[in-house]
Amino acid sequence: DLAGIAALGNQLGVAAGDLMEFTDVVAQFSAVSGMTADASAESFGKLSNILQFPIDKMRYLASSIEAVGVDSAGTDKDIIALAQRLGASATRAGFLASEVVGLSGAMASLGVAPERAQGVFETYFGSLNESLTEGGEKAEAFARITGNSIDELYSRVAAGDGFAVFKDFIAGLEGNNTLQMSADLDAVGLSGLRANEVMGRIAGNVDLLEKSFATASGAMREGTELQRQYGFVLDDLDSKWQMFLNKLLLFGSAVGAQVAPAFIDLMNVAGGLIEWLTAISDSPLGGWAIQTAAVVLGLVAVMSAVVGGAALAAASLMALRTAQTELAGSSGFASSAV
Repeated sequence: DLAGIAALGNQLGVAAGDLMEFTDVVAQFSAVSGMTADASAESFGKLSNILQFPIDKMRYLASSIEAVGVDSAGTDKDIIALAQRLGASATRAGFLASEVVGLSGAMASLGVAPERAQGVFETYFGSLNESLTEGGEKAEAFARITGNSIDELYSRVAAGDGFAVFKDFIAGLEGNNTLQMSADLDAVGLSGLRANEVMGRIAGNVDLLEKSFATASGAMREGTELQRQYGFVLDDLDSKWQMFLNKLLLFGSAVGAQVAPAFIDLMNVAGGLIEWLTAISDSPLGGWAIQTAAVVLGLVAVMSAVVGGAALAAASLMALRTAQTELAGSSGFASSAV
């Protein structure tokens, strides 16, 4: 329902000039993702605000999400849910929209629930900023794990290079055993089972994380994956239509096989009747009968016309007499009134 999508886009504050593109993207994304049009429209409206992503470039964001969804174990719905949870804090730390999508895709593939991921990452970003502001042991622990000095780490975070810092942080945790992982996370203020579980899954699947980042970035840059997947949907509809036509033809063939014998018999009878009538018309008696029938039919037609004309004339005279009578009555009434 394109009109419904456009109406919802208007409610979400989409500018009139962007409404057509928004409607087109939402309709295509809904078709390929299995999400309803309303859910897709609301999701992209929220992501535009959370990620500070322009509506007129929404096709690139949708392509990034779709590419990661196709290339990972996470669904489009899961990726969007995670991006909505992680987007605000990650964007403040310097993550680009594609990097948020890549991180969300990795989290979805690893089976991390959106609310759990949000809690851990908000704690991570908050602890990192706090430690660099205050200094001390936390700042030293972050610097050690990321392989930076405190000053270098401070400069990178202040410059909005939070994505690269996060990758260094995960690389520093990679290969740690359970005890080492817990000790490092405790040192930077990420203690607890949730942080250990989430960061442990990421550190143990760095290749998956890197692949998700690369897929999201490439699809965001090209902006064509949504259209490509939508093309597959249309091709599938076309093939299903062709299958329907083939089944219809098979049905017709089956029915025809049953009806054909009776139809052939009927045609044979009709053909015999036509041959008999032809033979009669070629004989003198048959010719006279056909001519007589033609004359009779002609006379019937003439008589019908005459009778019809007479009836029409009678009706006209009756109508004229009725009109005269009414006119005379009206005149008398008028004279009496005077």
